[in-house]
Amino acid sequence: SAVVMNCEEMVLTEKFDVIVCKRALHHMNLSKVVTRVHDSLVEGGRFIAEEPVCLLKPLRWIHKLLPFHPQAPRTDDEVEFTKEDLALIRHVFREVRLHYLDCLTRESIKYCLWRARAERLLRPLGRLDSSLVNDYLTPLKYLSTYVLIHATK
Repeated sequence: SAVVMNCEEMVLTEKFDVIVCKRALHHMNLSKVVTRVHDSLVEGGRFIAEEPVCLLKPLRWIHKLLPFHPQAPRTDDEVEFTKEDLALIRHVFREVRLHYLDCLTRESIKYCLWRARAERLLRPLGRLDSSLVNDYLTPLKYLSTYVLIHATK
């Protein structure tokens, strides 16, 4: 069965094979959510989340001063995951794999390509971005703007 709810408030009597969060956790109390998600999974269950990330403190400061692009929607509770947030998830779950996204295809670049009517470049740029950041030039993860989290209980 499928259930849609706020992870901070979930109280479930059944266990799930998979729990998915897409760009929602960064609005919640992460330690509370991670514990509830873990408790709601069967043994070997998977937690998958995509969240904004910023692993460098100076970049977080810049992100607060400058929007990603002129029409970027932001709310007061917006935060980007940090190294400490990812460490918390690693502490709770048995296995955690991270896949970093949007170094070369960050929102500001997507916006510029859209304005230039060159959106067709996004897919090949995204593939290059993923390979560089996760396979070949892994220090680029520090410049990525999203992380895909695959955690196993």
